[in-house]
Amino acid sequence: MLRSLQEGDDELLYKLFEPDKGATPFLDLPLGSRETFSRWLNEIQASEFLGFCLAHVIEASEKNVAGLILLTSIDLEAKSAEMGTWIGSAYRGTGLNEKAKRCLLQIAFEELELLQIHLWVAENNSRARKALEKLPFVRLADQASYSQEKKHRQFLFGQAFLVYEIEKKRWQLYSS
Repeated sequence: MLRSLQEGDDELLYKLFEPDKGATPFLDLPLGSRETFSRWLNEIQASEFLGFCLAHVIEASEKNVAGLILLTSIDLEAKSAEMGTWIGSAYRGTGLNEKAKRCLLQIAFEELELLQIHLWVAENNSRARKALEKLPFVRLADQASYSQEKKHRQFLFGQAFLVYEIEKKRWQLYSS
């Protein structure tokens, strides 16, 4: 289901996501060109080497790449991180996104011993918001404390974002 990034994944993932470029406002990956995407993935791998990031390819089956899932901004002192997932259009609605999130949350809370995970979602992406709430991420009541980051994301992506969170305690109650 999840595996580490490997040589050649930049091409596989670019081919998976490139048809969605411009087709959905929710795909916030650097898909300007394959080279741009490859550089971004290299930066992700460098961040992973430094301990700031954890990246996994989502596989629908062996040798069948379905998406990408990341923990970024890993802060072992604050015991927090941010999560992002991207699923190819052919795999949306199949349950792979939820399974991948469950696997990565287990790693985050059990192996990395993090206490909270944040996830940014486009305000008008009701499908993603509903999926998060099933896991059970909660929409933070205090969105104002993230106002600078929200403004930055809105500038970059041209849409408003909301911050969701799941804490380890809530995850443990849900997953037991």
